[in-house]
Amino acid sequence: MTTVKRTNYATIRTKRLIERTFCELIHEKRRIEDITVSELVKRADINRGTFYNHYPNIRAVAHEIAENIRHDLFDYPDFVKLSDFDGYYDHVFAYVHENENNLYLLLSYDKVISFLTDLQTRSENFMKSKFIQSGIELNPEIEASIGFYCCGIISYMTLHLSRDKHLDVENLSQFRKMWFRKLFITYQ
Repeated sequence: MTTVKRTNYATIRTKRLIERTFCELIHEKRRIEDITVSELVKRADINRGTFYNHYPNIRAVAHEIAENIRHDLFDYPDFVKLSDFDGYYDHVFAYVHENENNLYLLLSYDKVISFLTDLQTRSENFMKSKFIQSGIELNPEIEASIGFYCCGIISYMTLHLSRDKHLDVENLSQFRKMWFRKLFITYQ
């Protein structure tokens, strides 16, 4: 059984190394098409076989990173009712803070707009589902407020990750709480 744990840990460690190296390269190259497996394995100091044991190609690395971010941001089992929004967004901001460098590097990815649009859509759908689960019927005003709120958070997070010195995670978290209360306090 110990061997299985070591293998799993080694796999996780290797995949993280590949992903981190990919993020460095995407930051330098700006386009995924300009990154080669040869370049990545040389920089990561692993062999090609190791890379191909984990990923079929470079695009699969980018896809897995994006999926991991989506999963990490939306996997929050303690979110049951609207009053849990603060805890959920504390989770989101803690995640951003802990993964800031990799997220910053991903902003250089040539598909960043489609990734952010997808993230915004998922955020909106996630919030809408929580309103519905809380017994609140969605109307155009609520849906517009949810869209405004999610778009604002993603926009400000993007500015922060773009190294805007005026926007640190703590300030953004405080603004987010204020925005939420102003937009949704009547529904809680």
